Amino acid sequence: GQTAIGTEPNENALRIFGGDDGTNVVVLTQVVLREDLLIDLGEGTNAVSLNAVSIAHDFEYYGGDGVDAVFLGNTIAGASANEFTPDNIDLFLGGGDDFVIYSGAISVQDRFAIEGGAGNDTLITNAIVPAVGTFEIDEVETVV
Repeated sequence: GQTAIGTEPNENALRIFGGDDGTNVVVLTQVVLREDLLIDLGEGTNAVSLNAVSIAHDFEYYGGDGVDAVFLGNTIAGASANEFTPDNIDLFLGGGDDFVIYSGAISVQDRFAIEGGAGNDTLITNAIVPAVGTFEIDEVETVV
């Protein structure tokens, strides 16, 4: 089954913050978010995995100077009546040799943007190109 977070449409977003250094790991599986998702894990080595997550509005990820890995699996979309398709997905990778892997199908109503930073950043896709208004990749050295 799924976990629903936020029962009223005007509830606050889910915000997840990490420390400045060290290793931070966030795993969300089969979660329905009725508002925004913001993940900012700081300067350490960070990993985020979203699998079968439904987001009503925006998903923003902020990485730091460490090596970050972002896994977007299966769907981040509304597959049934009680799920949502996000308005925007914005991934700001920061410094370090970061990578984003997405598989399955990702639907976004407006924008899917990935912004790399200092270091060698990689986008790996073994999925359907996301259905979006705009798909933006900036400062990502390798797209596979």
